[in-house]
Amino acid sequence: MRTFIILCTFCFSLQAQQHTSAHELARHERAFAAAADSAGIRSSFLAFLDEHCIMFNPHPLNGMELYRNRPESKAHLSWYPAFVEVASSGEMGLSTGPWQYRAAKGDTPAAYGYYISVWKRRQDGVWKVVFDNGIGYPKNVHRQEPETFRMITQQSPSAGPLQTSHGMMDAERAFRKEWSKNGAAAAVERFGDSDVRVYRNDAFPAVERKNAAALVRQKESGMTFTASDSVIAASGDLGYVYGIAVSPVKDSASYVRVWRYRSGWKLAADVLDPFRKQ
Repeated sequence: MRTFIILCTFCFSLQAQQHTSAHELARHERAFAAAADSAGIRSSFLAFLDEHCIMFNPHPLNGMELYRNRPESKAHLSWYPAFVEVASSGEMGLSTGPWQYRAAKGDTPAAYGYYISVWKRRQDGVWKVVFDNGIGYPKNVHRQEPETFRMITQQSPSAGPLQTSHGMMDAERAFRKEWSKNGAAAAVERFGDSDVRVYRNDAFPAVERKNAAALVRQKESGMTFTASDSVIAASGDLGYVYGIAVSPVKDSASYVRVWRYRSGWKLAADVLDPFRKQ
């Protein structure tokens, strides 16, 4: 009986810790949005971005430098986290949800879309955004989503950060090879997790493997991907890769793919952001 009680106490403590980590990140995301509402877009981004945060504009670049060089404006940006997932180590997490843009606070929304961000918790306990991007879509496809906040519970194999990073990049390269050989939909169907999320401009994010494959089937053919960098959580069960995608027939693009470990590396999220024509 004593052993049973100890095990129950341990499980409850673990669940509480996982619940707290995911909701802690969600609170930081809401605080970021609240700062944008009260202090403005530029000031809030300078306060919450990591010094080395990556954004697409249209190529991958340093987000802090981008916002330091932008003047504050009357434009208003609002958003909230609909889905948050944190690595089992508790120091890296994915946050994503809908946004609305207004020319000025109180105006009717002029643009709609969905953001996707990766956060990392520093040694001092402060969370900062290390990657941030988003897609846009028409008003008629915009909708609310229920909130889901969770933590990865399944550990990666017993290996150091370097080994698990190699494993994630092996999956990334295999994904690219499948895309090149059999197309985007085949790659998503083979490597996508059951609740994979795919983001493309002009469409609401597709969630779940079948829907994600259908979306990319409509939008992409052959592309060549070149990774710029990859980052992995200390626990080795969540990471992301970003870089440039070149197409011989369509616009080139920046891309990011988020990977999670579930009995093997699975695609958790995929974003393709075409270069905007000048």
